[in-house]
Amino acid sequence: MNRPHTPDLRLLLERWRAEHVLVEDEASATNLQRLRWLGPLVVVLNALHVLVFLVLLLGSPAGDAAYRWKLGLLLVHTTMGLGALACTWGAQQLRHRHRGLPGRWLGWVAAAWILACAVAIVSLDQWVTPNISPFLIACLGVGLAMYLRPLPAAGLYVAAYLVFYPVIGWTQHTPELLLSNRLNGITACVMGWALSVLLWRKFTTIALQRRQLEKAHTELQHKQKELERLTRQDGLTGLFNRNTFVELSRSELKRAQRQGSAT
Repeated sequence: MNRPHTPDLRLLLERWRAEHVLVEDEASATNLQRLRWLGPLVVVLNALHVLVFLVLLLGSPAGDAAYRWKLGLLLVHTTMGLGALACTWGAQQLRHRHRGLPGRWLGWVAAAWILACAVAIVSLDQWVTPNISPFLIACLGVGLAMYLRPLPAAGLYVAAYLVFYPVIGWTQHTPELLLSNRLNGITACVMGWALSVLLWRKFTTIALQRRQLEKAHTELQHKQKELERLTRQDGLTGLFNRNTFVELSRSELKRAQRQGSAT
């Protein structure tokens, strides 16, 4: 009895790796374009946060946990806004050089920067709330906004969690809440990476299909030009055939009649 055919996982991964190399430059160009559009939005959002916390700090007594929370978030959002501004400027400078190493790495730098700032925000939030929503939003946002290759993206999310795990313990001292947040942090990283993989594979499939369509369109144009040539010229001698000769003669006679000149 024959066993049903099952794909070789190793061959599948090798094929995916080869496909990822083919679309890497196109993904870098898309990431730079998104940074040029999303960067200013992130800068504006961080500026609003800075303004709100600056107003709150003016009426808060110094020294308590709430004051430290407001001051810390003010500094983090200021730093995050400056980083977003730098990434936007870099993406603008590299808009025509996305194939080089700086163009490929700027998207990764922006993604790592967003995750690092999210870890800092969540750590500061533990002074007033056990919520880790900013880290979850950052993990999903990075996976949604940036096209990242699956294996390096897994390393990025693992690194983010390895930073998240000890940092959150600096400000959250309740064992039950700390354990819950660390487990939820794992979920956030896995969800962000899974979303990143799904979108990357979809982007890869669409990019390769578009290339195949462009190649087929180019070949079709070449064949059409060749057919047009064969309908006008003799295939052996390359001379114009009778229909083409008559067509050109009529065109020349009409031109002579319009201009009143000899032929």
